[in-house]
Amino acid sequence: MRFEKSAINGVLVNCFIVCKKKVWLQAHNIHTNKSNLHLQIGSVYAEIRKNDSRKFGNIEVDEIVENKHIKVTEYKKTFSNVEASKMQLLFYMYNLQKELNLKKIEGLLVSEETDEKKYFILNDENIKLVDIMLDEIVEIVNSEKIPVVEKTNLCLNCGHNFYCL
Repeated sequence: MRFEKSAINGVLVNCFIVCKKKVWLQAHNIHTNKSNLHLQIGSVYAEIRKNDSRKFGNIEVDEIVENKHIKVTEYKKTFSNVEASKMQLLFYMYNLQKELNLKKIEGLLVSEETDEKKYFILNDENIKLVDIMLDEIVEIVNSEKIPVVEKTNLCLNCGHNFYCL
């Protein structure tokens, strides 16, 4: 089976930024340790937001506000890995812009714990970043070889960490 760009979702984008091995495991349906407390807390936050979320193809965004332009909001438990959250949001914005043929789209990341907010726009530079990332995800997932783990401080709370011992 060949993995295609169209199968990429926000979870895979987030996994990719955190750890190349994690994205490979997730894409091959090798799921996380369900007893991981950090994942359980994140699931509770996701469930609370479920009523406001909107699904478009293989992406599900936490909130969309339509005014003069579209603003996508992504809520995170914390900003422990703001780069992963940012790229996930940019990925959602990228897909919505393409699917809905939008001229302007903005994004907002919100930390549930601190109520801190970070604003993003989908400009040419960010589109290029997303394009490169999507190509890299496809390349990793289609590889028969599982990437070697690069240990970071995020490994301790990772739901896949028992595959890396």
